[in-house]
Parts: sequence; C-alpha cells; structure tokens
Amino acid sequence: MPDTNNLKFDKDNIQADIWPGLLKKYEIFCFFNIADAPKFKPQLEKIANEVITPASRAQDMRGQTFEHKSMLAKGTIKSPERLPIAGVNIAFSHNGLEKLGKTDLKDPAFSKGQFHSMVTDGRDQEDRWLNSFREGVDGVLLICGEKEKVENRLAWVEKSFLGKSHGVNTIETIRGEDLKGDKAGHEHFGFKDGIAQPQLEVLDNAKANTPRKSFRSTPPGFIINGYDEDEEPSWAKDGSYLVFRKLKQHVPEFKNFLQHEASRLGYTQGQLGARLVGRWESGAPVETNPDIDNLGDAEKDDFDFKFKDQSKCPFAAHIRKSRPRGDVKNFFGAEEAKFDIMRRGIPYGPEVTDDELKQNKTTVDRGLLFACYQSSLTNGFEFITNSWFNNNEFPPVEPVIPGADPIMTDRAKDSSKKLRMNILDRKGDPNQIDFDPFVESHGGSYFFMPSLAALREMAQAK
Repeated sequence: MPDTNNLKFDKDNIQADIWPGLLKKYEIFCFFNIADAPKFKPQLEKIANEVITPASRAQDMRGQTFEHKSMLAKGTIKSPERLPIAGVNIAFSHNGLEKLGKTDLKDPAFSKGQFHSMVTDGRDQEDRWLNSFREGVDGVLLICGEKEKVENRLAWVEKSFLGKSHGVNTIETIRGEDLKGDKAGHEHFGFKDGIAQPQLEVLDNAKANTPRKSFRSTPPGFIINGYDEDEEPSWAKDGSYLVFRKLKQHVPEFKNFLQHEASRLGYTQGQLGARLVGRWESGAPVETNPDIDNLGDAEKDDFDFKFKDQSKCPFAAHIRKSRPRGDVKNFFGAEEAKFDIMRRGIPYGPEVTDDELKQNKTTVDRGLLFACYQSSLTNGFEFITNSWFNNNEFPPVEPVIPGADPIMTDRAKDSSKKLRMNILDRKGDPNQIDFDPFVESHGGSYFFMPSLAALREMAQAK
C-alpha cells in the first residue's frame, strides 16, 4: 500500500454509493440488458453527465439532511419530515462491459460470475435463483433516497435514457425499504445492521470517532480501485466491484428456533439470538456484553475476540465468521483490512405478520438486498463467503469444530442434513445446535461500478 497521506481523490469522479454511500430509506435496483450498444452509448454519456450522483454530491446531500434534522429538532421548521432527495449510480457485469468494449479487468471471480462461484462451486440452490440472474444481466441502475422521489427518478430515467429505442431492455426491478419506527436500521430478524463499516483513510474524518466506536482505519485501495498496487487497467481507477444478492429470510422459523433451543441451553431467547449473531438486537457486541443488552454499546466496534475462546461469543457467530478481527492476523498472517468490504444493503418485503408467527412459517417474501463494494472480489466477498462463513472448520481451533454461520450458511447441495454449530451452554459446557438454514439466496450478480470519467470514455469509444 502507498503512503495514504499523499493520496488525492476526485470526489466528482467516484460514484457515491461506493463512498460515502447514498442515503437509503428506499432503494430500487433496476437490472437491464444492453440490446444495442451503439444506440446505448450516447445515452450512457448523458447518464454520466446528467444523472449519476458523484461522491461530492452525496456529501452535500448528507450535510443538507443533517441540517434539516437539526431544524426539525429545534422546531425551526415543522415539515417535511424528510428532504425529498434521490441519488443514482450505475454498474455493469462482465458481459455488460464486454458490450461496451472493456474486457481487461483482472479479478478472476468477476469474469467467472456469481453463478459459477455461488451455485456451481458454492451452496446456492440453482432452482431458487430468479431467472434474470440465472440467464445473466448486463447492468444495474440503483436509485436511493426518499420513496416518492426515487420512484419519480426511476420513471424519468427509464423514459429518457432506457428502453428499446435506446438499445436497453429492463429485465428485473427490485425494491427495498428501511423498516419503520424503532426498527429503522434493523434487518428482519430484528438486529441492528450496517455496524462496523471500514473507515477509509484520507476520505473519512478521524474526528468522527466517539467513545462507542473505534475509528477502524482502512487504506482506501481495499475498497476503491487505483490506490494500491493492483494490476487493474488505468480506466478502473475510482471504480469498485459491486456484489448484489437477494437473500430471503425465514423470520418465523428463526424466532421459533430461538424459543425452543434457548431453554435447552439455559439461555433466554434474547441471549441465544445474540450468540448466534454475535451482537444483541441493539447492536451491542456479545463479546463485551455477554449477559444483557446494552444500548450504550449499540455501535461499539473497539473490541476484539479472545483468541481461541468462545466463552462469550461462539466461534461460529455471524459477526465472528464474517469479520474475525484480530484472528485474521493470528490465522492468516495478514492485516484485517485486506478482506474489508463496504456493505450497502437494505431490507425488502413487509415485516413479519402475526399469522406467520403463530404458524411458525414464512408465507411472505422478505429479506435483505445485500450489496457490498471492494477492490477485489477474490479477497473480499468471495474469500469471506468461501473461507470463513461457509467453512465449518473456521476458525481453526482444534479440537473444536466451530460449524456453520447460523445466519448466512446454506446447506451443501449434496446433503439433506441439518446445519450444525458448536456453542457453550449457559453453564459453559460444550454443546451444539442443529438447524435448517434461515436464509436462502435468490441469486444475484457481480458488477463493476466505474468512475464517471470511465463512463464517458466507454460512451465515446467506437
């Protein structure tokens, strides 16, 4: 990694969802195929010039939103409750970039595609994937902000820049929305989401640190291309690889499982749930709050797992599988930041109904539209998925076999057996839990989100 003190960033060139992130009360993912590249290229240039939200504009939006909330709190204004804002970004799959003349990205996972990694070599069940993802999409427009503004922006973009006359066919449109009231910022199982994001050196303000949160400094080159020693082509600078996954959550089944297993292990339902996730519903880590939730630690990130010790947080807990913290260096001899991803997901579907909870059965489609950015799919999402949470023997703490991540792991395609997780009961004695998967993949795709300069270059190329 180069000396980050000398790095300079063009915030008018980086698409905003990579950094600092688009505001996401409501989001639409509009997936499309390029039917006629020569017809589409003039539209792509207009999209780059007139539609795409760069990082600089997203920072302005965040400032305006903060000021608006302050004025509402002080009573200076009474409405609207939220500013009507919307941001738009665009990304392309390997096939989409080929149609636009870009074939030289180096990450092997990107060229193979998500289907190969997650179905052919992974645990996803092909028959669950949406047809659009099985057959492949060329690109995605993501539009985020306030619901009415987002819907209006999508209608305008589709009318003005997409459609058959512009060489583009919309294949799939998927909508996500933050939960309401005190559940805002939580996912459907009930746990606070989006905690412990990497803070990018130079770009993120070190003064943003508070006693509850550690400023986990990450070299920006692990998220944004062109700021480390990668071998990507020069046009990829200021871009990032995007992973999209539609993940259905079985909420009634998860709640029922907690209810039945907690008493057997001597825990309350809340205590067992915290051990499966690694955090309480508030977001407080179970490693530092093993017995009771602590709202004061709701976004606490300045902690580590005790090496080869699961007396508080199980080895297979979701946050320990997906981000092992200091254990990365202990087991891999590498810095934790090498495997960082920037998560940008949002829930989809209605909240769980009383009837579903009574029947202990999911009858309504709901879950998470998972999205994340990284400069390397191989070191980021794919490594975390294949080497960590889908690996029953990670972390390697013999003689214990940690088992499956109870939140993200699906069963292997060649097995009808239940998943298994190692856990200590309330007395501290070794035990295990067996369960069916609580999350199932409905497919997705890998994309590359180019800089605005790269979009214009692709649009003008013959």
